[in-house]
Amino acid sequence: MNYRLALPIQDNRRALAERFPGARYGGDVGDPAHMRGDGDHTPHGTDVIFGKRNYPGVIYAQDFSGGGDFDLVEFTRWLLTRLRLGDYPEVKYVISRLEANRGVAGGRFYGLFDRRYGWRTQRSTGHTEHVHVSYMPGAASTPSQLVEDFYRHLQQQASEDDPMGSEAVIAILQGVQGELKALNDYLMTGKRYGKAATAPPDSEYIGVPLKLLQSLDDGLRQTNELLATLAGLGELGDRH
Repeated sequence: MNYRLALPIQDNRRALAERFPGARYGGDVGDPAHMRGDGDHTPHGTDVIFGKRNYPGVIYAQDFSGGGDFDLVEFTRWLLTRLRLGDYPEVKYVISRLEANRGVAGGRFYGLFDRRYGWRTQRSTGHTEHVHVSYMPGAASTPSQLVEDFYRHLQQQASEDDPMGSEAVIAILQGVQGELKALNDYLMTGKRYGKAATAPPDSEYIGVPLKLLQSLDDGLRQTNELLATLAGLGELGDRH
């Protein structure tokens, strides 16, 4: 029997390869043992939900495995949490029995979770090394971005853990480096500023070029801001 993959499978398989190149894809088309049955890994699935049946010739299920930056345990918890919030209407049910999720949050991430039963935990077997996701019969041509959204979730987490970002820190340090070089040039040769305006006679910096003083003041301010931010990150780490 000829078959095609439901669009959510195609979308999320592609996103997994692009966003998590080190991840192992668990598969979608069933092996011979699956094909003898009538589950969602086959093109002749018979499951009925809300009065709708799988369209003949369409595969409606895919499996996700871990690997690389794709944390299967975190993905399971994130996905089920989003489903319980009403997101991803294209998903029909999820099966995951990863040992790391056993007993966590009262078992809310370990077992079978079906839209028909409000994502309540139900008993299941197998699925100890991968996460099974089945899609709704009406979603054969519905786009899905749950893997893309999981990637963005991880990026957001990383941004919150490092609010300034490494590029901002580097920019500040480069600015300070430039100001220190200007000071060194002045102290060594005095050539850079020539006859530029200097601090007034009543200043403790009498004779020092005003441009140099402003530059050093900017460097000191930026350095203090950076130190304050780094100190704040240290306090967050202590609370964790």
